[in-house]
Amino acid sequence: MDKAAYFEQMRRKRRTEILDEAREMILNQGISDFNIQQLARNLDISTVTLYKYFKNSDDIMIAIKEQIVHNNMNQVDFLPSSISDTSGLDSFLLLLRNFYAKALSQRDDVTLLLLFNVHMRSNPSAEKQDSSFQTLFDKFEDKMRDMLGRAVEDGSVKPGLVIDEAIQFISRMNLSMLNYIGLLSAEDYAKEESALQKQISQLIHMFSLYLTAL
Repeated sequence: MDKAAYFEQMRRKRRTEILDEAREMILNQGISDFNIQQLARNLDISTVTLYKYFKNSDDIMIAIKEQIVHNNMNQVDFLPSSISDTSGLDSFLLLLRNFYAKALSQRDDVTLLLLFNVHMRSNPSAEKQDSSFQTLFDKFEDKMRDMLGRAVEDGSVKPGLVIDEAIQFISRMNLSMLNYIGLLSAEDYAKEESALQKQISQLIHMFSLYLTAL
């Protein structure tokens, strides 16, 4: 390995260490208590060194968000490769079950994305956020739309279902549930995990009734 490649590798390693420590700080302390100075102390580096990688705390948050979205962008399908033998409705409900299973298994990522979005929207001094999270959510909505289109074609949902209206309603409910999942404290989540899984099952059952009841 030549010298340039070595230094680039070390730079990427240091950048990852910074983001990993920042993640833990934000999850444990919240965004309001997160600051560059404490992050540098935790990493045992100078703030001058840290500023070589990120220009401010918002820049770090955006980098973490991009990292999360990048890691999940290719996993939005949430479906097995072969679903040809299931109805459109069953495939849609499976999509939702897998979506929530992933949200629960990666709750820290959900929490961080929600915190970052709230921060960026409520902080006038924050720089304009990137659209990567919205892109991820849009991709999931497109997948839901495809599944509901199949359900309309095979008659597994009620006649006259307006797909865009259904997607809008279900997306609002999903976002509310994601907010609840992500913004619970770690202690409260540990206490409520079983009840939360039951609530998710009930929510998906409600979606099934909404899509099929005349």
